[in-house]
Amino acid sequence: MAEPLIAQLISSQPDFPKPILRAARATYKIRRTARMGSGMFAKCKLKPGDLVLAERPVLVYPNHFLGDHNAAFETALEYMTAEDRIAYRKLASSAPIVAPGAGDLVRIATTNCFQMPPDIPGGSNDRYSIGDYRAMYLVTSRINHSCSPNTIADFHYPTFSFVIRATREIWKGEEITTMYAGIDGPKAERQARLAFCMDACGCTVCNDPA
Repeated sequence: MAEPLIAQLISSQPDFPKPILRAARATYKIRRTARMGSGMFAKCKLKPGDLVLAERPVLVYPNHFLGDHNAAFETALEYMTAEDRIAYRKLASSAPIVAPGAGDLVRIATTNCFQMPPDIPGGSNDRYSIGDYRAMYLVTSRINHSCSPNTIADFHYPTFSFVIRATREIWKGEEITTMYAGIDGPKAERQARLAFCMDACGCTVCNDPA
């Protein structure tokens, strides 16, 4: 759902899109967690810098596309494969803050989206701003938030994919986590930043009485 000029800027990158990065082995599995619904868990031991996942979005949309834009989301889903449509509708829709008139598809997007970088690197040192856009990922959306995450994520425009790497050793069977919003500051500030997608953060840091 990107504007035509933005779509042209992105697709005009040299050799766009480059092949997506692939992990050398299966690194994760999705299963239920005790308190946070589905989550991603390490299928093998991961070292700092190891690729966990690189995934292209199934949907990109402007930040202001909320509220009564349900019809636009319905249209976007028609362009997905049947398998992706089913997977999209199975994602959580627990966002507590959604504009009036928002339907299930908008709530799912708000709960599971990730912010895209506002700038596209140009051919030299130029950068082109695309503004405020969000992206939806069917697998990445299963990664739960932590205020002490064990991965770092970055959007890679040449491959048009979200790339997630381990920042420390992650043991086999350990939950893989990321951050949905800034993790600096006291608990109350962190919880406020996360209000767009969850009622309260239940990570080990926020649950520590100290």
